[in-house]
Order: sequence, then structure tokens, then C-alpha cells
Amino acid sequence: MVVVDTNILDFLLHAMRHGDFPRTNDADVRAQQVATFRLFLWSGLGSVGRVAVSEVSKHPHEDKREALQRIIFNQLPEVWVQNYDKQRWTARTAELMQHHPGELDCQLVAEAEIVEASTLLSYDKKMIRNLRPYARIDLLFPTEYWDNLGIPRGTQPKWTPAESNPLAQATFWRW
Repeated sequence: MVVVDTNILDFLLHAMRHGDFPRTNDADVRAQQVATFRLFLWSGLGSVGRVAVSEVSKHPHEDKREALQRIIFNQLPEVWVQNYDKQRWTARTAELMQHHPGELDCQLVAEAEIVEASTLLSYDKKMIRNLRPYARIDLLFPTEYWDNLGIPRGTQPKWTPAESNPLAQATFWRW
């Protein structure tokens, strides 16, 4: 199972809202965005945990918050740390905080471990750099995960945008 963070949700939302990705001078950001959308189409992308759902619910812009919530509720299964695992979650978060100052990041990684995910997808470079050596799961950028899947070029995705969707005409996601 793969769990995604809010960076990945943002990438997906942008693709769905705009039918393409923004022009950017940062080739790495663009590659991560494209990989995110491809993962969504070819593999379903992943699940969302309590930490990401909570972050989304606190988003200051109502329009974006509601759009992100619709993606979560309609497109991605949710996974939760159960009440009987909360002590273990808290303890693991504290362990990870010895290596990274971001409590939410550490909660996210601990949560993914406890729900037995194999991978956490993120574009948080600092979190991945600091916690990758200590995590009990893979912390990967979308491009890394996409490459690891080894999907041959020309393979049809599980889902394709409807003809009426602007994404149906877009070429950036095609493989």
C-alpha cells in the first residue's frame, strides 16, 4: 500500500483543475507533477492518512480545501491509525523527531508505518532526506516510485480522462 502526503494531493488537484501543469522553470517539479498524475491513472496513486486529511481540513482557502477534500473522499481510500495504536504512533513520532524537526512530517511517516504501508510518496525533500535512513518504509518522490513500477511505454492506463475532460486532449501524462 502507498500513502500520499498533501504535496502529492496538491499536484493531483492542479492537474484535475487545470488540465495541464503550470509552466515552471523547475524541471524537477514538473517531473514530479507528471509522475503523480501518471501514478493516479496507472495505479490509483495510493491512500491518504489521518495526518494529510487533517492538514487538508485546515487549509485556509475554502475553495482549495473543498476541492482537496473531494479528491480524498471520491478518489483515494483513507487509512487511519486505530485507537489501540495511538501510543505506538506517538512513541514512533518521538523517535523520528530525533532526526527531523517537523512533527507533522514525523507523524506522517509513523502513521504510514503503523498502517503497514510499503511506501510514503512526498515531494518534501527535507523530510525525505532526513527520515529516509530511519523510516521502516520507503520514502519516495513520485518519479522514483513511477520508475520503480517499470511500466513499459505504450501500456494503457487503468483510467483515462473522459473525452469531455480537458485532460483527455493533454499529452503530458501519456506514456
